[in-house]
Amino acid sequence: MIALLAAGYYLFLRPKTITKNPEEVLNRTEAVDVIAKDGKFTPDSFKVELFDTLKLNISAVDRDYVFQVREYPRMDVNIPAGQTVVATIEFLGVGDYVFDCGEGCTGTITVVQERDTEGEEPN
Repeated sequence: MIALLAAGYYLFLRPKTITKNPEEVLNRTEAVDVIAKDGKFTPDSFKVELFDTLKLNISAVDRDYVFQVREYPRMDVNIPAGQTVVATIEFLGVGDYVFDCGEGCTGTITVVQERDTEGEEPN
């Protein structure tokens, strides 16, 4: 009898573990449209999770801009006026990174360890 109860619990009542494909959790790509105008970037802050790739589609409206991420030596993108250039940012560690145009316009990329899961159902 105890064996039947234990088997029933194991088959029907125990918490289920849902295994996600690692590619669904890691290495996601987030694309954001950014406008460079009047000496500033809009939006000027981005939040991504560790291991994600951020693709910024930067459109220079009124003049030429340079997009640079401090402490990220591989990032120095020229955006000619009237054009859109994709700046791909990957392999940043957890923390805050400042980006600028070299002439006063700045913003922040925040890399977090985990996504905010508030409101999501637990696995």
